[in-house]
Amino acid sequence: MSNIDILKKYPKQEKRLTKLFNWLDRNEISLNELAKEDLELYFKTVKNAKNTGEMLKSCLKQVLIDEGLQGEWVQTVIVPYPTLFLSLSDALKTVDDYARAKGYERYKVEPDGFNSVKAALILLWIGVPTQETGYVLKTDVGENSIKYKGNEYLYIDDISDFMIRYKKSTGYFAGTKPRLKFQQYKEDEYFLRTTRTASRDKIIKRLFERLSDLDIDVNSIQKAGLFQRAFDDEQQGRSPNISLPLLSEYNQYKKKKSALV
Repeated sequence: MSNIDILKKYPKQEKRLTKLFNWLDRNEISLNELAKEDLELYFKTVKNAKNTGEMLKSCLKQVLIDEGLQGEWVQTVIVPYPTLFLSLSDALKTVDDYARAKGYERYKVEPDGFNSVKAALILLWIGVPTQETGYVLKTDVGENSIKYKGNEYLYIDDISDFMIRYKKSTGYFAGTKPRLKFQQYKEDEYFLRTTRTASRDKIIKRLFERLSDLDIDVNSIQKAGLFQRAFDDEQQGRSPNISLPLLSEYNQYKKKKSALV
């Protein structure tokens, strides 16, 4: 029996899973052979698959369990970041999910070991220029914004608690239980810190290397932040600050974003 024939038994999940099950059939992957690597490949290579990834995972897990197969592993699959169309909160959740699953397997750090990565992502998202992010001091970081070199970068979404908590943190635990070891941050005066002395010009690049599996890069985060700020301005009746070369792309973003609100 083909995968698509099996899916016909589950009308509630059929709409979400039809594209995936057709893909499995084309690639001759049976449902009981489906593995984490296959699903991750599907998200990375099939157009628009990642935009509905979390809902797809939930439906797939239920079908696998109802078929008497293991389904819990589905929740550990990382859905690649859907470039530009998520909020900052959703982007940070994507990093959190990665930190608790594949990120932990690869780097052997507790989830807090990705806090510097999240802080770097936030700085770029709210508009701090790439070349300046490594030089933001703890004293520049407040409860509602960052004030740096005469500019104020307002927070987006509910990130204030994280910013203050990270600002006060001194490091994170690494290793495997029960042999966890506390790794202390260096260069304590700066907001972005790592456990090794880092070039302030290259710290963003080093931190973003940990997100390579998610297809998250500096440019996409900067543009995502720019578009979200512009969209939020329009929601508040203000004119969006979008340059002419980006206007067409922003209008496409706005159309899709409006459908999600």
